[in-house]
Amino acid sequence: MPPGNPFPDTYKDFSNARLLYILQNEAEYQPLAIEAARNELASRNLSPEETEAAKQELIQQKEIDDKKTEKLRAFSTKTRDFTQSIAETIRPSSGAPSAERILKAFCIIDIILFLVTSIRNYRSFGFSFEMAVRGDFGSLVVVIASIAEPVALILLWLKKRAGWFIFAIFLLVATLIFIGFTYVEITRERYRFHGLFPGPSYEYIIFQAAVFAGSCWVIFRKGTRDIFRISKSLMLKIVLITTGILILFWLLWY
Repeated sequence: MPPGNPFPDTYKDFSNARLLYILQNEAEYQPLAIEAARNELASRNLSPEETEAAKQELIQQKEIDDKKTEKLRAFSTKTRDFTQSIAETIRPSSGAPSAERILKAFCIIDIILFLVTSIRNYRSFGFSFEMAVRGDFGSLVVVIASIAEPVALILLWLKKRAGWFIFAIFLLVATLIFIGFTYVEITRERYRFHGLFPGPSYEYIIFQAAVFAGSCWVIFRKGTRDIFRISKSLMLKIVLITTGILILFWLLWY
């Protein structure tokens, strides 16, 4: 063993395939390392079957590495495309934003609002979940809505037709409930308790109304419906059926 060469002792524990890899990729290793690997393989007196087994192990490992590289490349490409898509959605390079860009911008804004609201009200959601488990119907509706919104937004982003149906129904229910409770708050409750239990401010009501109005415009506009192949008649059926069911529940509840 040449003085100062640490490789022979190290390579004694290397597998046949690993030593063979060094000899097949000499450009990646020092001359002393290559010499040590060649001497170690020679000292093992491998049979043709053992040599072939080592080669097959290298081939299999290369296939695994190639798959990992391909997955990493695909992930990198998707990440780049996603980033470019967001940038193009927020700030189009030319012309007026298309229906698809408007939809994607809506999804981004809505998911941000959802996350902010969820973080601020996580304790309320935990309480609603606990009450839903105990069988409280109102709390169950809150939990279902909290799950349905992000799922629908993801499906909308992926341009899945089911996403439009889920979000349209969710939006209709949320909008009608907002209108109903706002009406009750303004016409009865605030005057009944003379400010003892003040409700939401008018600024908050106006902000919520603007959010619901904007959401309805994005979801029910023709450009968005064309993306998901939703006809005007089908949209009207969903609006009427959802509204009718909600009004029926409202009448039974009160």
